[in-house]
Amino acid sequence: MKKIVSFLSAAVLMVSMLIPVCAEGEEKTNAEEEPPAECQHSFGSWADMGNGHSRVCAVCGATESNSHTWNAGEVASAATCTGAGIKTFTCGVCGATKTESIPPAGHTYGGWQQADGASHKRTCTVCGGEETKAHTWDSGTITTKPTCLAQGEKTFSCTECGASRKETLPIAGHTFSDWSADEKTHFRTCTVCGKTESGAHNWNGGTVKIPATCKEEGAFG
Repeated sequence: MKKIVSFLSAAVLMVSMLIPVCAEGEEKTNAEEEPPAECQHSFGSWADMGNGHSRVCAVCGATESNSHTWNAGEVASAATCTGAGIKTFTCGVCGATKTESIPPAGHTYGGWQQADGASHKRTCTVCGGEETKAHTWDSGTITTKPTCLAQGEKTFSCTECGASRKETLPIAGHTFSDWSADEKTHFRTCTVCGKTESGAHNWNGGTVKIPATCKEEGAFG
């Protein structure tokens, strides 16, 4: 009987040594003694979230997020002279896409060509569209100087297309000197062409210088 009691006492002592006791006398559990191991995440595929992309750990549910990584983009619809195009960008991580508008390219015109007497035009080398504008005339050059008896001519050139137009200049007319006279005629000469113009005197009624008397004649001044 004593052997049995001694055996039980030894067993109790061994068990008490195996169970740790808190400072307050409470027993600690294995979970409190050993913190859980850090999760070695097993993330799924990246998913587009609008402003970025994210992925979720299949083990603990943790989420990782990042901004999109856009490529240089590809032209999905080329811009024309007058219409906008479209460029598509793709995220290299999650495959998300976005588009941007490409502004119209605008016309690529050739040189101005005379269309008619009032206007000139130029043609787009890409689409064939045409633009028409009125001539822009310079101040003109006198190509034929008017004379005393003949009209002259002035030529104007368009500064854009080189078209030309002509205007008639009026006869210049004579540039006479002052009148000269002799006893019978008066005359004057053009200082430009040398033409002489003359005519008989055109006497007025005269002015009495010496009045006539009953016996003597008078005289006009």
